Amino acid sequence: MEEIRVAAKARYYENTVFNRTIQAINRRMDIQFDNEVNYENFVTLVEEKSRRCTSRALFQQLDRGRKGHLDQDDVRVLYYLMDTRGNCSHCGDILWGVYYTCLCCFDDCTSPNKPTFNVCATCYCARPSTIRNTMIS
Repeated sequence: MEEIRVAAKARYYENTVFNRTIQAINRRMDIQFDNEVNYENFVTLVEEKSRRCTSRALFQQLDRGRKGHLDQDDVRVLYYLMDTRGNCSHCGDILWGVYYTCLCCFDDCTSPNKPTFNVCATCYCARPSTIRNTMIS
């Protein structure tokens, strides 16, 4: 997660659109959440971006220092992940590590309207072998 934090910080300083988005979220955090995003507020922020990645495991991975809430740096990483990574097609978590893609879907993906079927390593290992056999990494 540390490498992703570094990448999120670099994007913040190099990308003006991302920078403005994060500044707006920081202002909202200051006013609405007292600069601390608890799990319920985390779910709200994620759902507002039309994403499904609301697992407690992701919240805990983002919570640097195990404070029980996300600070502005943690939220910057969350938004970086939501802007640059897809979701697991099975559980909905952000694909920030190793993931698996259906080869047939990948070969047939001709536009954003025809997304690929991607699963995180956890879901891939838990799926029946008949489904796993149609996918590759």
